[in-house]
Amino acid sequence: METYLRTNRWTVPVALVCLALPAWAQSGEPVQPLRWVQSEAHRIRYKVPAHWRSDQHTSDTLTRVVYTCPENRLVLTVTKRKLRGRNVSARQMLDTLTGQYCPQDRLVFQTRYNRLSFWEATGTRPVNGRYETLVTVHDGSAISFHLTADCRLAYRRHEELVHQVFASVRIH
Repeated sequence: METYLRTNRWTVPVALVCLALPAWAQSGEPVQPLRWVQSEAHRIRYKVPAHWRSDQHTSDTLTRVVYTCPENRLVLTVTKRKLRGRNVSARQMLDTLTGQYCPQDRLVFQTRYNRLSFWEATGTRPVNGRYETLVTVHDGSAISFHLTADCRLAYRRHEELVHQVFASVRIH
């Protein structure tokens, strides 16, 4: 006795969707609401995930805000450093910030987000992590966005979010 798969016009499309669901569920990150941060100290605006913790550190030449995701897999540090007349380029600041990481796995390039020109670097961190850094010099200050992920999987899972945050940077 032979058994045949009984098909109708919905069998194949439904089967394909069922097979693809696990892959769709694992790719990317869950949708996260973003909130605007308008920093008078930085004179910029940018978006961050609404549920990330933040800590601010301020001195006479530096303002730093550290955002940490709830599972501590990603950390975003936004820093404004007054240059006080020093002639330091954005590229030099970028090299200083990323010098501790693996230079052979580093990609450095210039980019623009909303009329601001940045030097950007991305690469690996020790013990299989990832980082992405943006640096610009604006109004006598160096402004940097430095995101670190503790592993490549965490970075890949949140990569779209990283790009949304970086693309949201604006002067106000």
